[in-house]
Amino acid sequence: MKLLRRVFTIVGIFFLATVGAIHFMPGMNFVEYVVPVLQISAVALIVLSAEAIRNEDNLTMHDKNILMNGFLLVVLGSSLFTAGAFVHLSQVSWSGGEIHYHADYEVLVEDNSGELQRLNLVDPSKFCSGDVQSDYMCKLNDRTGSTIYHEHNDNRIHLEGVFKNKEDATLGAYFETFNGKLTSSTMKYPTNDGLVEVSESEDSNKTLKVLVESGVADERSWKVIDNPSEYIVSPYKRGANLDNIFFIWDGNSANYVKEQLRVNNGTYRGQGLVKTGEGF
Repeated sequence: MKLLRRVFTIVGIFFLATVGAIHFMPGMNFVEYVVPVLQISAVALIVLSAEAIRNEDNLTMHDKNILMNGFLLVVLGSSLFTAGAFVHLSQVSWSGGEIHYHADYEVLVEDNSGELQRLNLVDPSKFCSGDVQSDYMCKLNDRTGSTIYHEHNDNRIHLEGVFKNKEDATLGAYFETFNGKLTSSTMKYPTNDGLVEVSESEDSNKTLKVLVESGVADERSWKVIDNPSEYIVSPYKRGANLDNIFFIWDGNSANYVKEQLRVNNGTYRGQGLVKTGEGF
């Protein structure tokens, strides 16, 4: 009974503390403090354990109660804080919790000879050495991007995790995760052969077009995205195909590109994007 009272007392204290923190600091990102709290808790457990072992034969009942309360406080406190932080983040986030959205995409750039070149995103290993280095990207190994917004060398955008702000889930944010850039007229896209950068100018008739095929089965349709940096891939719904997104840099108009994309063996559709799968 004493143990149960201790547990309920500690849980009640942390519950009230959590409610108070959320009320007085609603904009605080508690998840940022999860790792430090767990680290402090681990150290505290080691110290308490060492003290219990060192004085095992000399502990009084009062000492044992203090140690027991310490263990409960550390274990329950860190667990409740971690759980509360993620629940709170889910409640206040734009995504409303963890999401898993995906989209297939192609980046097609017309070279000086007038031929379309299909670009592949830089592999994570390329960030380990060379002109573009990033310890973070190099350590990820199996993905290019971030843990919540990335690509697995599969020409598929993976939007996975909790997104506090809507802006964090846009295509613009996706490009920024691998040091790229996307606007309505500019694109920077790192490849294994180097950074490809295109930008509309008066000296060239080439323009950047971003088109998306979305919808369910036979009801899928193409649309031109005017502000691609703000676009968010379609939410996953059972029975719906993934978005097909084309980033195209050439001298053709957006309407011409859209008509070509509607044809399965058209100029752009034949470049390699054949995945229209469902789900993950």
